[in-house]
Amino acid sequence: MNGEAAAAVHPAVDVVVGSDGRSTVYREFVGLKKEDLARYAADPYWVRLRLGLMAVFCVGWLGMLTGAVLIIVLAPKCPPCPTMEWWQSAVVYQVYPRSFQDTNDDGVGDLKGVQKHLEYFKNLSITAVWLNSIYPSANVDFGYDVTDHSNISPVYGTMEDFVNLVSNMHRQGLKLIMDFIPNHTSQNHTWFQESRRNALYRDFYIWHPGKELRNGTKAPPNNWLSVYGGSAWTYDDVRREYYFHQFLKEQPDLNLSNPEVIQRLDDVLKFWLEKGVDGFCIDSAAYLVESSSLSEDEPVSGETVSSDDYRALEHSLTRLQPETFELVTHWRELLDNFSESDGHSVSKFYPRLLVVESYATPNESVQFVGYEDRPGAHLATNMVLLQLTRDCRASCIHGLVKLWMDQAQASRMWSNWQLGNHDYSRVVTRFGDPTYVNALNMLQLMLPGSAFTYYGEEIGMHDVDVSWNEAQDYVGKRAGKELFMNYSRDPQRSPMQWSDEQFAGFTYAKSPWLPVAKDYYTINVQAQSAHGFGISNLDVYTELVRIRQEPSLKWGDFYQGYEDNIYFIIRQAPGYSGFLAAINFGVKASSVNFVTSSPLAGLIPKLATVVASTGNFKDLTRMKEYANGVEVKLSNVHLKPSEGVIFSLK
Repeated sequence: MNGEAAAAVHPAVDVVVGSDGRSTVYREFVGLKKEDLARYAADPYWVRLRLGLMAVFCVGWLGMLTGAVLIIVLAPKCPPCPTMEWWQSAVVYQVYPRSFQDTNDDGVGDLKGVQKHLEYFKNLSITAVWLNSIYPSANVDFGYDVTDHSNISPVYGTMEDFVNLVSNMHRQGLKLIMDFIPNHTSQNHTWFQESRRNALYRDFYIWHPGKELRNGTKAPPNNWLSVYGGSAWTYDDVRREYYFHQFLKEQPDLNLSNPEVIQRLDDVLKFWLEKGVDGFCIDSAAYLVESSSLSEDEPVSGETVSSDDYRALEHSLTRLQPETFELVTHWRELLDNFSESDGHSVSKFYPRLLVVESYATPNESVQFVGYEDRPGAHLATNMVLLQLTRDCRASCIHGLVKLWMDQAQASRMWSNWQLGNHDYSRVVTRFGDPTYVNALNMLQLMLPGSAFTYYGEEIGMHDVDVSWNEAQDYVGKRAGKELFMNYSRDPQRSPMQWSDEQFAGFTYAKSPWLPVAKDYYTINVQAQSAHGFGISNLDVYTELVRIRQEPSLKWGDFYQGYEDNIYFIIRQAPGYSGFLAAINFGVKASSVNFVTSSPLAGLIPKLATVVASTGNFKDLTRMKEYANGVEVKLSNVHLKPSEGVIFSLK
């Protein structure tokens, strides 16, 4: 066979001769011809094989898809997050504006001073700022004897300053709550002055000609008393009648049974809503409406106090009247209507918040948040923790919290907590020991609901000693030099402590309106923010606010208990990590076995991870034992006085 014939028979043949002289033949695979492929494709064997493999693939694919669906459907799922309004998990920071920051060197805080520290609020993860009264005032009660409900006191700035503040707060994601003071005005208010002479304003306030005694002299129409003591009626020489005042005689009560007065106050709310205000706190809400039976006396309480003392009477005719709760529902409706109409013009509807300063028991507060099937205030201020004193330890705290929570859970009233305010001694002073600052903040911020922080609580500010010559509060000064400190509210209103500069960085004036605490050199924001300071009160507070954003702490179930000196809280939302906060409020060390002692005995794991603490452990070993991220046996948690730890329960 010649070469051409061989190539025809064996196309693409390579012959390789090895080193041993042997030849190896390699043939290149050139595939099947089209005719051969068509023949095999039609072969029944290969048809069945192809169909079989396709069936196996389809069944396998359907099996995997079914399995995936079953896993999705049957696997445990996190329950859906409940819908919550912005205020329900909020931390609200209360600012007493006279004492927050002075920017014009007159010794008094102002609106620009609040704006100066917006970044501070953001760093604290604050939700909203609550501004105490900034209205023009005769300053007998520093803003709470209002002379104009629709303006800004020149002491604090201008309306332009206010509008800029609101705008900048909203730009930073902060909300603004204002005081709303409908119960009374200043006696210098135009309405009151007109009410003394002008028939058009005759019924804007509560007037009575009084009763004539046997000797021919006039006397008040009844025995009603002022909150600050003495008769709640003062005779006016111009009108020649008595006017009613629940508080100071310089603060006459508005007649909130008069529809025209209500309309004027409605207009006030609308005015500030149009300025961008996000909510209001109704001042002195328990006193809004009185009985119309002005000749009827209130019953004697039986307490062993002076007959002029407010506690001498039971105030069944001057507090918590049904018309008061109806009025609150009216203002709630006004805010809701504004929010709804405003929601059509903004990207997202959000409710404007209505809070009432109730100073009422939990049982009484329920009627503020809903009355006769109508919604009232979103929040009625919860004052139970204002009773915290040096004698109130773990069992006492448990009782105070239970007092509120029993009523709140039974009535679905949303909880809120505050440790202090501008009318009460600061919690550090009441508790009597500054080492408990972090423990007290941990208590408040781990409880369910909204939290109100009074300025300076985050750094451990305490009441300040004020001399008679430095005193400003008229309520205290009217008691005289010997007794003024028993009644004065000046100590808890001292200037905010920003730095170790003169006057704590509050002002560059020659002196502030009230004295600054003597220990401001160490208790101030700048020092507690500095590297190398250690774990400061401010650090702990900031971490606690951050942790509050966890699902279990926003809407989880609440349990509490105490054993010996240790008070503890358990929060758990189904499907999410729970939390256990344990705090020693006693004066000696204690240990607790949480696995067997908690109200969830049997459900608490043996091990849990530390996520936060009070940071005041005295020795390095204990600091390491309760450092963040460390796993701890819950069968033996040992805490010394003022120490607290928060554990994550996986």
